[in-house]
Amino acid sequence: MTRTHGTALAILILVSMTGCTASHPAAASTGGTTAAAAGDTATTAPAADSTSQPAGSADAAADPSSADKSGVGHVSLTGQYSLEHDFIVDMCSVAPAGDGLLSGYHMASKDGDAPIGMIAVTLKEYAKDGPYEQTLTSREAAVGRAMTSGVLGPLTLMLMRDATTPLGFMQVPESKLTITVSNDGAKGIAEFTDLESQVSVEDFDPKSSEPPHGKRVSGSVTWTCGTVGHINATMNDAVNGTFKKLIPH
Repeated sequence: MTRTHGTALAILILVSMTGCTASHPAAASTGGTTAAAAGDTATTAPAADSTSQPAGSADAAADPSSADKSGVGHVSLTGQYSLEHDFIVDMCSVAPAGDGLLSGYHMASKDGDAPIGMIAVTLKEYAKDGPYEQTLTSREAAVGRAMTSGVLGPLTLMLMRDATTPLGFMQVPESKLTITVSNDGAKGIAEFTDLESQVSVEDFDPKSSEPPHGKRVSGSVTWTCGTVGHINATMNDAVNGTFKKLIPH
Protein backbone atom coordinates (compact mmCIF):
# COMPACT_ATOMS: atom_id res chain seq x y z
CA MET A 1 0.00 0.00 0.00
CA THR A 2 2.87 2.35 0.83
CA ARG A 3 4.47 1.69 -2.55
CA THR A 4 1.24 2.43 -4.41
CA HIS A 5 0.58 5.71 -2.62
CA GLY A 6 4.23 6.74 -2.94
CA THR A 7 4.08 6.16 -6.68
CA ALA A 8 0.87 8.14 -6.96
CA LEU A 9 2.34 11.08 -5.07
CA ALA A 10 5.50 11.14 -7.20
CA ILE A 11 3.53 11.03 -10.46
CA LEU A 12 1.02 13.63 -9.37
CA ILE A 13 3.64 16.13 -8.22
CA LEU A 14 5.26 15.86 -11.67
CA VAL A 15 2.06 17.21 -13.20
CA SER A 16 1.23 19.69 -10.44
CA MET A 17 0.79 22.49 -12.93
CA THR A 18 -2.81 21.33 -13.27
CA GLY A 19 -5.73 22.08 -10.93
CA CYS A 20 -7.10 19.88 -8.19
CA THR A 21 -10.60 19.02 -7.13
CA ALA A 22 -12.72 19.28 -4.06
CA SER A 23 -15.62 16.90 -3.79
CA HIS A 24 -19.03 16.49 -2.25
CA PRO A 25 -21.73 13.85 -2.50
CA ALA A 26 -23.76 14.21 -5.67
CA ALA A 27 -27.48 14.77 -5.57
CA ALA A 28 -28.42 11.69 -7.58
CA SER A 29 -27.08 8.96 -9.85
CA THR A 30 -28.58 8.68 -13.31
CA GLY A 31 -26.37 5.96 -14.81
CA GLY A 32 -24.32 8.62 -16.67
CA THR A 33 -22.28 11.52 -15.42
CA THR A 34 -24.13 13.04 -12.45
CA ALA A 35 -24.32 16.78 -12.00
CA ALA A 36 -25.74 18.52 -8.93
CA ALA A 37 -27.32 21.93 -9.20
CA ALA A 38 -25.02 24.86 -8.45
CA GLY A 39 -24.85 25.53 -4.73
CA ASP A 40 -26.75 22.36 -3.91
CA THR A 41 -25.32 20.59 -0.87
CA ALA A 42 -27.06 17.24 -1.03
CA THR A 43 -26.38 14.25 1.15
CA THR A 44 -24.94 11.16 -0.49
CA ALA A 45 -27.60 8.53 -0.95
CA PRO A 46 -26.92 4.86 -1.67
CA ALA A 47 -27.15 4.35 -5.42
CA ALA A 48 -28.08 1.36 -7.48
CA ASP A 49 -25.01 -0.51 -8.70
CA SER A 50 -24.49 0.88 -12.20
CA THR A 51 -20.91 -0.36 -12.42
CA SER A 52 -20.24 -2.41 -15.51
CA GLN A 53 -18.27 -5.47 -14.49
CA PRO A 54 -15.36 -6.42 -16.79
CA ALA A 55 -15.15 -9.93 -18.14
CA GLY A 56 -13.65 -12.40 -15.71
CA SER A 57 -14.52 -10.31 -12.65
CA ALA A 58 -17.66 -12.11 -11.49
CA ASP A 59 -17.93 -12.13 -7.71
CA ALA A 60 -14.29 -11.07 -7.35
CA ALA A 61 -15.04 -9.33 -4.07
CA ALA A 62 -17.56 -11.86 -2.76
CA ASP A 63 -15.17 -14.74 -2.03
CA PRO A 64 -13.73 -14.40 1.50
CA SER A 65 -11.55 -17.49 1.20
CA SER A 66 -8.41 -15.62 0.15
CA ALA A 67 -6.98 -12.33 1.41
CA ASP A 68 -5.50 -9.58 -0.75
CA LYS A 69 -6.91 -10.83 -4.04
CA SER A 70 -6.46 -8.71 -7.15
CA GLY A 71 -9.49 -7.16 -8.80
CA VAL A 72 -10.22 -6.04 -12.34
CA GLY A 73 -11.12 -2.78 -14.04
CA HIS A 74 -11.71 -1.19 -17.43
CA VAL A 75 -10.97 2.26 -18.83
CA SER A 76 -12.91 3.62 -21.80
CA LEU A 77 -11.85 6.90 -23.45
CA THR A 78 -13.22 8.75 -26.46
CA GLY A 79 -12.29 12.10 -27.95
CA GLN A 80 -8.80 13.24 -28.87
CA TYR A 81 -7.26 10.13 -27.32
CA SER A 82 -9.18 6.87 -27.64
CA LEU A 83 -8.60 3.80 -25.49
CA GLU A 84 -10.40 0.62 -24.43
CA HIS A 85 -8.29 -1.36 -21.97
CA ASP A 86 -8.67 -3.71 -19.01
CA PHE A 87 -6.40 -3.34 -15.99
CA ILE A 88 -5.65 -5.16 -12.75
CA VAL A 89 -6.86 -3.57 -9.52
CA ASP A 90 -4.00 -3.91 -7.05
CA MET A 91 -5.52 -2.29 -3.97
CA CYS A 92 -8.82 -1.11 -2.50
CA SER A 93 -9.12 0.27 1.01
CA VAL A 94 -11.51 2.12 3.29
CA ALA A 95 -10.53 4.25 6.29
CA PRO A 96 -12.34 6.92 8.32
CA ALA A 97 -13.03 10.05 6.28
CA GLY A 98 -10.56 12.91 6.58
CA ASP A 99 -7.56 14.60 4.97
CA GLY A 100 -4.90 12.02 5.87
CA LEU A 101 -2.84 9.86 3.56
CA LEU A 102 -5.06 6.77 3.94
CA SER A 103 -8.34 8.53 4.84
CA GLY A 104 -11.53 7.68 2.98
CA TYR A 105 -11.77 5.38 -0.04
CA HIS A 106 -8.84 4.32 -2.24
CA MET A 107 -8.50 2.21 -5.39
CA ALA A 108 -5.29 1.80 -7.39
CA SER A 109 -4.26 -0.15 -10.46
CA LYS A 110 -1.30 -2.53 -10.57
CA ASP A 111 2.06 -1.06 -11.56
CA GLY A 112 3.50 -1.90 -14.97
CA ASP A 113 0.22 -2.81 -16.69
CA ALA A 114 0.99 -0.91 -19.94
CA PRO A 115 -0.39 1.25 -21.43
CA ILE A 116 -1.72 2.13 -17.99
CA GLY A 117 0.79 4.20 -16.05
CA MET A 118 -1.56 4.54 -13.08
CA ILE A 119 -5.27 4.68 -12.44
CA ALA A 120 -6.29 5.60 -8.92
CA VAL A 121 -9.38 6.87 -7.12
CA THR A 122 -9.19 8.77 -3.84
CA LEU A 123 -12.36 9.90 -2.06
CA LYS A 124 -11.25 11.48 1.22
CA GLU A 125 -14.84 12.20 2.25
CA TYR A 126 -16.13 8.66 1.61
CA ALA A 127 -18.36 7.50 4.47
CA LYS A 128 -20.89 5.32 2.64
CA ASP A 129 -21.77 4.08 -0.83
CA GLY A 130 -23.21 6.50 -3.33
CA PRO A 131 -22.32 9.03 -6.03
CA TYR A 132 -19.80 11.77 -5.30
CA GLU A 133 -19.64 14.72 -7.68
CA GLN A 134 -16.22 16.34 -7.98
CA THR A 135 -15.69 20.06 -8.48
CA LEU A 136 -12.57 21.94 -9.52
CA THR A 137 -10.57 24.18 -7.21
CA SER A 138 -7.36 26.14 -7.68
CA ARG A 139 -3.85 25.05 -8.64
CA GLU A 140 -2.59 26.33 -5.28
CA ALA A 141 -5.12 24.17 -3.46
CA ALA A 142 -3.93 21.18 -5.49
CA VAL A 143 -0.34 21.59 -4.35
CA GLY A 144 -1.41 22.18 -0.75
CA ARG A 145 -3.56 19.06 -0.76
CA ALA A 146 -0.70 16.99 -2.20
CA MET A 147 1.62 18.11 0.60
CA THR A 148 -0.86 17.22 3.35
CA SER A 149 -2.68 14.19 1.98
CA GLY A 150 -0.48 12.73 -0.77
CA VAL A 151 -2.92 13.28 -3.65
CA LEU A 152 -3.87 16.12 -5.97
CA GLY A 153 -7.38 14.99 -6.75
CA PRO A 154 -9.94 12.19 -6.69
CA LEU A 155 -9.03 10.60 -10.06
CA THR A 156 -5.52 9.83 -11.26
CA LEU A 157 -5.55 8.84 -14.94
CA MET A 158 -1.96 8.45 -16.13
CA LEU A 159 -1.40 6.62 -19.43
CA MET A 160 1.79 5.83 -21.34
CA ARG A 161 1.85 6.91 -24.99
CA ASP A 162 5.11 4.99 -25.25
CA ALA A 163 7.75 3.65 -22.87
CA THR A 164 8.95 7.11 -21.84
CA THR A 165 6.03 9.48 -22.48
CA PRO A 166 3.34 9.74 -19.78
CA LEU A 167 0.01 11.34 -20.60
CA GLY A 168 -1.93 12.50 -17.56
CA PHE A 169 -5.60 13.56 -17.78
CA MET A 170 -7.03 15.94 -15.20
CA GLN A 171 -10.01 18.17 -14.60
CA VAL A 172 -10.30 21.64 -16.12
CA PRO A 173 -13.12 24.15 -15.51
CA GLU A 174 -15.20 22.60 -18.31
CA SER A 175 -14.88 19.06 -16.94
CA LYS A 176 -17.48 17.00 -15.15
CA LEU A 177 -16.54 14.07 -12.93
CA THR A 178 -18.71 11.84 -10.76
CA ILE A 179 -17.40 8.85 -8.82
CA THR A 180 -19.91 6.27 -7.59
CA VAL A 181 -18.93 3.58 -5.08
CA SER A 182 -21.15 0.57 -4.37
CA ASN A 183 -21.18 -2.87 -2.70
CA ASP A 184 -19.52 -1.48 0.45
CA GLY A 185 -16.54 -0.26 -1.55
CA ALA A 186 -16.11 -3.39 -3.67
CA LYS A 187 -17.24 -1.75 -6.93
CA GLY A 188 -17.09 1.66 -8.48
CA ILE A 189 -17.34 3.80 -11.57
CA ALA A 190 -15.82 7.17 -12.40
CA GLU A 191 -17.70 8.92 -15.22
CA PHE A 192 -16.27 12.05 -16.79
CA THR A 193 -16.43 14.49 -19.69
CA ASP A 194 -13.73 16.84 -20.98
CA LEU A 195 -10.76 15.79 -18.90
CA GLU A 196 -7.62 17.35 -20.37
CA SER A 197 -4.03 16.15 -20.64
CA GLN A 198 -0.96 18.26 -19.97
CA VAL A 199 0.21 20.36 -22.91
CA SER A 200 2.85 18.78 -25.14
CA VAL A 201 5.00 20.23 -27.91
CA GLU A 202 2.57 19.03 -30.57
CA ASP A 203 -0.21 21.10 -28.97
CA PHE A 204 1.52 24.40 -29.70
CA ASP A 205 0.35 26.26 -32.81
CA PRO A 206 2.71 29.14 -33.68
CA LYS A 207 0.03 30.67 -35.90
CA SER A 208 -2.55 30.85 -33.12
CA SER A 209 -2.82 33.56 -30.48
CA GLU A 210 -4.85 31.25 -28.23
CA PRO A 211 -3.12 29.45 -25.35
CA PRO A 212 -2.39 25.79 -26.13
CA HIS A 213 -4.56 23.04 -24.71
CA GLY A 214 -3.94 19.37 -24.10
CA LYS A 215 -6.03 16.52 -25.43
CA ARG A 216 -9.66 16.35 -24.28
CA VAL A 217 -11.31 13.02 -23.46
CA SER A 218 -14.59 11.72 -22.06
CA GLY A 219 -15.42 8.27 -20.80
CA SER A 220 -15.34 6.11 -17.68
CA VAL A 221 -13.26 3.95 -15.39
CA THR A 222 -15.02 0.95 -13.83
CA TRP A 223 -13.61 -1.47 -11.28
CA THR A 224 -14.35 -4.48 -9.08
CA CYS A 225 -12.04 -5.03 -6.10
CA GLY A 226 -10.69 -8.44 -5.22
CA THR A 227 -10.40 -7.44 -1.56
CA VAL A 228 -11.37 -4.27 0.29
CA GLY A 229 -9.00 -3.54 3.16
CA HIS A 230 -10.40 -1.74 6.21
CA ILE A 231 -8.08 0.60 8.09
CA ASN A 232 -9.11 1.50 11.63
CA ALA A 233 -8.83 4.98 13.10
CA THR A 234 -5.74 4.13 15.18
CA MET A 235 -3.75 2.91 12.20
CA ASN A 236 -4.99 5.80 10.06
CA ASP A 237 -3.86 8.36 12.66
CA ALA A 238 -0.47 6.69 13.05
CA VAL A 239 0.21 6.76 9.30
CA ASN A 240 -0.96 10.36 9.05
CA GLY A 241 1.37 11.38 11.87
CA THR A 242 4.36 9.73 10.20
CA PHE A 243 3.52 11.31 6.84
CA LYS A 244 3.31 14.80 8.35
CA LYS A 245 6.77 14.39 9.89
CA LEU A 246 8.23 13.46 6.50
CA ILE A 247 6.59 16.24 4.49
CA PRO A 248 7.49 19.88 5.28
CA HIS A 249 4.63 22.33 5.67
